[in-house]
Amino acid sequence: RVQGVDLALENGFISRTYGVKHPAPIVHLSQQANRTSFHTVLYPYKESVPKISVKRLPVEHHHVFCHPNEAFALQITIQDKEHIVRDIYFNATSARDYSFGEFKYNGSLLFLRNSNVLYQQPATSLEAHSTSLHSDLELA
Repeated sequence: RVQGVDLALENGFISRTYGVKHPAPIVHLSQQANRTSFHTVLYPYKESVPKISVKRLPVEHHHVFCHPNEAFALQITIQDKEHIVRDIYFNATSARDYSFGEFKYNGSLLFLRNSNVLYQQPATSLEAHSTSLHSDLELA
């Protein structure tokens, strides 16, 4: 929960097939402010509920912190029984030099995914690691 944000969970419906309604929750967020934005993470799952955390990363341009309406970065961590996935999402109103977390980036939109497999298969250990990087990205 975020201080100053009102959250309401309401009953609603979705329709996967024309004319057939299925119950589904509606999340209603509201906040009174001159400038505000909401960042929503939707993560479908089949059986067990994954552990999801969202952390806002401060963004700097030439060592000056940016207002979230100018540029923002989120670190989203998703853990289930077999995987830990760490996503970095960055969005800015203009392409410039920015730094956030452990990254330096020149651009206005970026998505990174780092995925690790947690389980071991019988008789062989399996460790997978993959990262998607944009060409203008540098590790700080």
